[in-house]
Amino acid sequence: MPLASATPFVRQLAETFRPHIDAHRAQGASAYMRNLFPFLGIATPQRRACVRAAAMAVPPIELRAEVEALYQRKEREYHYAAWDVACMASMRRNLQTSDVQWLQEYVTRHAWWDTVDYIVPKVLGPILRRDRKALVRVTKAWIDDENYWLQRAAIIVQLGWKSETDVDLLFSHILNRATSKEFFVQKGSGWALREYSKTDPRAVRSFLDAHPELSALTRREGGKYC
Repeated sequence: MPLASATPFVRQLAETFRPHIDAHRAQGASAYMRNLFPFLGIATPQRRACVRAAAMAVPPIELRAEVEALYQRKEREYHYAAWDVACMASMRRNLQTSDVQWLQEYVTRHAWWDTVDYIVPKVLGPILRRDRKALVRVTKAWIDDENYWLQRAAIIVQLGWKSETDVDLLFSHILNRATSKEFFVQKGSGWALREYSKTDPRAVRSFLDAHPELSALTRREGGKYC
């Protein structure tokens, strides 16, 4: 996206990013992500500080427009910045169930674990935590989708919910994809089980013992604390 056609916020962010660009760090970051995306080489704390500074300089921000504008940029830090903005308290308070429809489009756009694991638990998760009917409806659609990033989303969206986790729903989604050969689905299932085991290790151990059809990766990751 040419800088001239970017939103005022994205133009301000690009200027704020400029002093922090590090070609050496960028090369390493890109290699770590299998060279799927170019990077500017900006460390996470610096990036988040830049996003806050740009947001203060160019208020108000219309989240949907800014997310799209940021995703038009090729460097990965701009994609992360979209979710930095969405996680700002002022933005998070205003997100409603109706926003899930457009937000979920970005789960599969320029998708890799780094953005999926940011968008889903940090942005979509809090919305669905407040609307349990939507949680069931939306995640059932995700787990049945052919796209494995949406399958992963259905499984990890409740990360960190502890005693508020809908355990039956979580277990159901994991069993739905128990025979998946996809690494990110298997790993996501193990991650979700491992995190929930910190709240209820007996439930997770019972689930693992009852379902030997789960992948070795899911079982190994899910059983670490139980």
